[in-house]
Amino acid sequence: MIDPKLLRQAATDVAEKLARRGFKFDAAAYQLLEDRRKELQVATEQLQSERNASAKNIGKAKAQGEDIAPLLEAVKDLIAWETPQRNWTLSRPNYRTLSWACRICSWTTCRMALTKALMLS
Repeated sequence: MIDPKLLRQAATDVAEKLARRGFKFDAAAYQLLEDRRKELQVATEQLQSERNASAKNIGKAKAQGEDIAPLLEAVKDLIAWETPQRNWTLSRPNYRTLSWACRICSWTTCRMALTKALMLS
C-alpha cells in the first residue's frame, strides 16, 4: 500500500516508480484531486466550527430563558448545506467493501480509481 503522506509529498516520484512496474499514475490529476479535497476539508471544518459555535450560543440562550427562534433560523442555512452532503456521502459505497476487487491490483489503485470516478459523478 502506498502511504498517502508519501503520495502527497512526492507524487511524481511515486508515478515514476509505478511506471517501472507497468502502472500509469497521473500525478497531475491526483494533485488536482488532492488540492480540491483539501479545499473541501477546510470549508467543511469552517462550517462545522460555525455550527458548533451556534449550538453553544443556542444552549446559553436557552439556559437564560431567551428566545432562541432567531438563532435557530440562522443555523437553518448550515443544516440545509450539511444534509445533502451527508446524504451524498452515505449513498456512496464504503471503500472497504470493495477490497475483494484488489486481488488483481493494489488496494491503493482501486481506491484512487474509485475516488476519481466518484469525483467525476
